[in-house]
Amino acid sequence: MPLDSAKLFDLVQNDPRHVEALAKLAGYESVPPGIDQFIEDPYYLGGVLADAEGKSGVYPYWREALRKVFPSPFYSPYLEVIATGSIGRGKSTFSSIGVAYDICKLLHLKHPHSYYNLLASTKIVTALMNATMDLAAGVLWDQLSMWFAQSPFFKQQMAKAGRRADDTLFPKNIDVQQGSRQVHALGKAIVSAILSELNFQSVYANQAFNNYNAIRTRMKSRFMTNLGYPGRVWIDTSKNESGSFVEEYVMKDRANDPEMIIFDGPIWEVMEFKGIYSNGAKPYKTFDCFVGDDTRDPFLIRSPEQLEIIDPERVLAVPVEYRGEFERDLPTALRDLAGVSTYSSYKFIHSVEKIESAFTRDNPVTKEIIILDFYDKEDQIIKYFDWSKLSRSTRPRYIHIDLGITNDHCGIACTFVDNIVRTEKIDPITQKTMQVRQPIFCNDFVVCVEAKPGQEIPIYKVRQLLLEMRHRGYPIAGVSMDGFQSAELKQDLILEGFDANVVSVDKNNDAYNTFKRAVIEDRHALCNHELLRKEIKELQSTRGKVDHPRGGSKDLSDAVAGATFGAFMKLGTVYGEENVSFALQMLEGLSKKKSDYEMIAQFSRGSSPSRDSYFRYSR
Repeated sequence: MPLDSAKLFDLVQNDPRHVEALAKLAGYESVPPGIDQFIEDPYYLGGVLADAEGKSGVYPYWREALRKVFPSPFYSPYLEVIATGSIGRGKSTFSSIGVAYDICKLLHLKHPHSYYNLLASTKIVTALMNATMDLAAGVLWDQLSMWFAQSPFFKQQMAKAGRRADDTLFPKNIDVQQGSRQVHALGKAIVSAILSELNFQSVYANQAFNNYNAIRTRMKSRFMTNLGYPGRVWIDTSKNESGSFVEEYVMKDRANDPEMIIFDGPIWEVMEFKGIYSNGAKPYKTFDCFVGDDTRDPFLIRSPEQLEIIDPERVLAVPVEYRGEFERDLPTALRDLAGVSTYSSYKFIHSVEKIESAFTRDNPVTKEIIILDFYDKEDQIIKYFDWSKLSRSTRPRYIHIDLGITNDHCGIACTFVDNIVRTEKIDPITQKTMQVRQPIFCNDFVVCVEAKPGQEIPIYKVRQLLLEMRHRGYPIAGVSMDGFQSAELKQDLILEGFDANVVSVDKNNDAYNTFKRAVIEDRHALCNHELLRKEIKELQSTRGKVDHPRGGSKDLSDAVAGATFGAFMKLGTVYGEENVSFALQMLEGLSKKKSDYEMIAQFSRGSSPSRDSYFRYSR
């Protein structure tokens, strides 16, 4: 009968003389080594891990980490061990030692298949997973196979197996296999695994997510006992991004998970034992760095006054030896040396401060998310508008409609060019200063429509919104929409006299690049909308495409980017003028022709149009 893990651990700790008896009770044919013996004893990995002077090459930081993972040779409370943080810390070696120790302990079991209720013909597999098979076989397997070949213990075990084609590497039907995709784990009794560089496993769609779930599920379903697990999921990965897979889907909301342990820190915590900082003086000299948060970019702290306005938990004390790296490229230094995922290390729009500063306008739509009843014809989008909060500018408006792939949300946004300003830029080829004209964009409103449960988005109400706004004198110059289920809506709008087109913001990045430049250069005033703010902050640039993270959305950001791009593209052509430099005069001229556009004049004064009036601008 399996012993309770906590009781077994206490017995061994309190009276080491009973170790052998307890090992037999726990199903072992011989006592497995403790983690320190496994690292130091030449019979196991002592000779493999020794440095040039014959001393153990395992850094003290990682030795202590291994002791935490393996408090006893019979028991570990952890299923998942995550080694992340800065580069060059020895994460891969740590994980390889850990998985080798898992295999060593498994080989000490007398009948592992009986113990875990597996058929004798079942291969018990340790999986080495990376982004590609070449990386799994090269980076991971090359190191482990060299260790196995040089370790007397593992050499003896492999000799017992007498491996031939299709045989296992070790006796007792225990094997090590490589893989890169979920399918490589199907049907296998996976007892332990290394998921290497999990943040970068993105060669295939959802690769990291599928590999992680496939491995973890198989381990829990086949090997969970009162003594915990015989193996672990070893995740070693460098920091990639705030919101990366490991942070967002493995570590998120699991800080107190008793089955997970995380080793995440700066490189100087690992390297401090070498005495390389401040010539070995303790404490070593440091400088302070604010690592950034959801509203502010990271920066080096240069005065005590700056400390008064920031969260002290977001301040990092960095050895002065790294000041040069932090001065040259702060986001990269934080990621690679401090092991801190920074907002700007991977987001499509790098500066969170620029995004925050763009939200300067009140949204005239009174609800963040409008839940519409498909069958209630009185429940119209226009009812949720505070007409007084719309800009009274007579500039022509451009509206983009994103119907949403899942048909759960529909994003509608309107943008207009409020002004054109002169700015100075450096020509990247001639290095000369040149003056350019740049548009100032204004986001007039943002609408998020959600269908009632069990219903579809009432697209006909989007059409009615545009008709009603035009009837009230709102100067709609153009309407664009994404390609998803847009053909019928486009045709209906054209028949109603609108300049309507299908424009996909996903086909290329032109729309988003236009939007991004405007935000970064402080040329876009956005309506305050929490979901829009969240979507813009979470936008990622993945393999040349702007996308949202898993579980996120970009319906509203698509709508705003599309509307901005529509206003930009027609800036120099909608008035019959190809040269953008004359567009401002054309815009000003529009507002003067009030005799031709009396509906616009009424709108600009805030007066209501007569019921039989008809806005001719978009016809």
